[in-house]
Amino acid sequence: MLQLAEPFAQRLPTLMQHLRVLEECGIIRTHKTGRQRICSIEPEALCAAERWLRSVMWARYGTRLGSVPEDYPQLRASLR
Repeated sequence: MLQLAEPFAQRLPTLMQHLRVLEECGIIRTHKTGRQRICSIEPEALCAAERWLRSVMWARYGTRLGSVPEDYPQLRASLR
């Protein structure tokens, strides 16, 4: 897990909390191999979360595409 935390400006306990939430939601799965904890993505759950997020964003910005923040160019493109 320490290797996973390195690129982020978070301490390991904080990252572990985030991973625990993702695991409880079924988006990731973890298992322990020796002293390592391995994380893997559950593609179907991740796709379901993406669909939900897109629907929420569409409901919020769908009628006002110009109001989607400019720093989300991929989101703007996907909402069109």
